[in-house]
Amino acid sequence: LPRPEQNMSSEFIKRWRNPGDENSTNIPVLTNDPLEIIQDDLKYAENKYEMYNYSDLRVVSGDFIRLRNAAMRYRFTKKLCNKLSISSASVRVEAKNLWLLADKKLNGRDPEQMSLKSGAVPPTKSFTLGFDVTF
Repeated sequence: LPRPEQNMSSEFIKRWRNPGDENSTNIPVLTNDPLEIIQDDLKYAENKYEMYNYSDLRVVSGDFIRLRNAAMRYRFTKKLCNKLSISSASVRVEAKNLWLLADKKLNGRDPEQMSLKSGAVPPTKSFTLGFDVTF
């Protein structure tokens, strides 16, 4: 671990690499070396990375506030519409996923996309500009 195709959190830069590092970090060495911990016929982890990944060191508050949708519409006056020989007209602006307020310990990760596996893609910001005209 990690394999070239894996995205790893930047927190792993601070991981244990050499003897003595274990005194300056709580992030273990990344290894696939077997280290099975079994108690009462329940397997806790297969290696040191899993022990870290499943530990309470990685637990943060899941509380968050997200602005999912915002929209504004302006309807043109009847007087202007009559001059343009149309029944009605409006312009609208819509935005999705504008901001997220969450625990800083998430390091920019999205609390709704968190899982024990990688590959979850957080929602992206999107903007829409539209014109509606009725003749």
